[in-house]
Amino acid sequence: AIQFCLSGLNVCACEIKKPHTADAQANFEIYGVKPAVVFEEPFYTVTARMQKKEKTCDFVFADLPWGGARFVKGQKEFDITRMGYEGEMSVFDVMADTEAVTSSWAFKLPRNTPFKALAELGAWDATREVYRGGHPLVSYRPPVIEAYVTRVRRGGQVEHRLKYTTVYVGHIADRIARRLPPSRATTCPLGQTTIDDRVNSGAMTNRSERLQLVFK
Repeated sequence: AIQFCLSGLNVCACEIKKPHTADAQANFEIYGVKPAVVFEEPFYTVTARMQKKEKTCDFVFADLPWGGARFVKGQKEFDITRMGYEGEMSVFDVMADTEAVTSSWAFKLPRNTPFKALAELGAWDATREVYRGGHPLVSYRPPVIEAYVTRVRRGGQVEHRLKYTTVYVGHIADRIARRLPPSRATTCPLGQTTIDDRVNSGAMTNRSERLQLVFK
């Protein structure tokens, strides 16, 4: 939220835990930015009010709780339908609850998120657009994956480690894709099922690419 405020955006945030709300307000003061409007309630109640008042927003950024590094370490592939503190939140539900107020989403997700799940997010958005518009599917907007990679030097060699990813879905993905430099389409090997696998292979550390996935 602070980065969005620094960019001059009007930000509304939702936080259901009061200590986190107090921390957020303190951070706004530290960075000297115009505070965001923080609602101490679930996001879906806020979007429901927006829908009744016919209000919209440019995009929704969701940083859902998912358990932290130790939780990710024990899983080969992270299930984006079981996020939250008790596995009660699904990224698809977030899109469903907010589609009436936006057509652009950004999700901060763990490094072991599978490519197939992200492709399904794009397909979900395309399918909903067909239902809303009442027309055949004309095009499929693939998500844009932004990988945040750190470089660690070990024994004279540099290793690339993925910290987390931000995945853009909907119209915002279209705008970002148009700004990316031309890239060669590559096929993702069957063994590389997650974003972390792709980064560890050295394929995504220094460039953008259009990734072709084949699911079997």
